[in-house]
Amino acid sequence: MIASAKAIDGGGVALVYIAGIAPGAITKATSPFWFDYVGYRTRLGAASILMALSFSFIGLFDALIPQLAGVAFCSAQSALGEASLLALASRYPNNGAQAVAAWSSGTGVAGVFGYAWVAILGHFLPEKGVQFAAVATLPPLYVFAASVLLRGKDHHGEQPLRVALGGGARLAFALSLWPVAGAIFAVYFAEYAMQSGVWAAMGFPVHKKSARNSFYEYANWLYQCGVLVSRSSGFFVKSNLRREPLWLMSAAQWVLLLFFSLDAAHHWWYDDTIYPLCFVVGLFGGAVYVFGFRLLAASVEPQLRETAMTVGAFAADSGILLSNVLGLFLQACLYKANSIHGASVDVPVCSSSSS
Repeated sequence: MIASAKAIDGGGVALVYIAGIAPGAITKATSPFWFDYVGYRTRLGAASILMALSFSFIGLFDALIPQLAGVAFCSAQSALGEASLLALASRYPNNGAQAVAAWSSGTGVAGVFGYAWVAILGHFLPEKGVQFAAVATLPPLYVFAASVLLRGKDHHGEQPLRVALGGGARLAFALSLWPVAGAIFAVYFAEYAMQSGVWAAMGFPVHKKSARNSFYEYANWLYQCGVLVSRSSGFFVKSNLRREPLWLMSAAQWVLLLFFSLDAAHHWWYDDTIYPLCFVVGLFGGAVYVFGFRLLAASVEPQLRETAMTVGAFAADSGILLSNVLGLFLQACLYKANSIHGASVDVPVCSSSSS
């Protein structure tokens, strides 16, 4: 859905990002309190239905509200699937280290696939409705993977481990994970503020809409490639990183956010040679993801491992959600700085530029 954000609402990309993360953030925020009461296949079955609804709404309707509703369905589906499968991965041998690496690498492939899908179908099937009809095969494949491929693979059974903690104790446990979950939150906040706000307002030349759309597509595609590379590194790096490297990479991501924001306004380094930095953004984000979740799984007692993974998933989504609010205003501010019309919100404090 993020790959199609420009097609859904070009002047307010962050609106698409917000619709694409808020329902999922709510799902993940509440997940530590109810996931252990609902079986894995039940959750994944619900996720399959939500995926089908998502593609239907976006593919069949042209109005903005139904399309945003479709994005919201996708958000809830993604949250159910990600939090459930991360929790399930933690039950495999060695604290789920290889399973988490496999999941992380697979989701990295999905990001690259999404942008390649949009680029290829956008060329051969220009109608958006036809594009989303073409992905109608994915929900049945999701059902097949959840109901057939996982059958017999989960040697612990279909039911999650019950957590013998009350609501207050669960909240206290979630907050105790801040030293690791906070790094995940921070890196996601920075990278999605870049994607939903800054990169949506860049292009060479910036006043040409097609150039801005092109930069958004290729910058995000390179970002996804970086994510794939770093998330796949979990297969080769066997030891868990400590907290300090996670926070160092998160801090570096914030430096890149500041640089891209200033560069989008002042055009210091403003040509195609800047694209490799988008790849670096993906490297930082993917590394904090895979090693952050591996550290969460390794640092808590086995009966709390699944709950810890859902807390980490919520940290990522809450960072994305808050960054998208900032991204909405960043895009509007950079539009004004570059004298571009069409932003979804107005930011009076931002000044116009004659560039």
